[in-house]
Amino acid sequence: MSSVVANIDLSSESLKSITSDASHMQYIPCHIEFDGEANLNKYFTPFVQKKLDESHEKCLTSSFRGYPLCGKQMKVPDNFVGVVMKESKSVEPENANVSNGEASDVVEPTIKNLKGVCAFDQFTYWNWDRQPGHADKYQQALDWLELSLEIHGDLPVKTEQ
Repeated sequence: MSSVVANIDLSSESLKSITSDASHMQYIPCHIEFDGEANLNKYFTPFVQKKLDESHEKCLTSSFRGYPLCGKQMKVPDNFVGVVMKESKSVEPENANVSNGEASDVVEPTIKNLKGVCAFDQFTYWNWDRQPGHADKYQQALDWLELSLEIHGDLPVKTEQ
């Protein structure tokens, strides 16, 4: 069984080259059998309608390939930034380490190199059949980041006088 090691380039030089135009950052709950760059301006330009739901919160409606979507704008928590990563060439391990004509038991991992290409502080989160809410995993993950800071963050130091 092979393992994978990821090198994530978040150096200051790499971060300077990241664009922050994330006005069109979208999360759509589907899997597309494509792994590469796409001309989103040509193939994905959602027509979004803004409405108020039962609780008078702003909700977004759109569709993707004829299926209705319900969405909302979500913010990345304070002190965090969202980053879109792009994989550059992976370094595949050699098939086997041969020593004295015998294969070694040591399995070298596949090395994946990831580099940030876009930063964002908000995105549109879409669901197929319901308005996004606190029961969604992505909303819970963002809530946990804020809660984690409260739990594990530095406590203010009290000084006695």
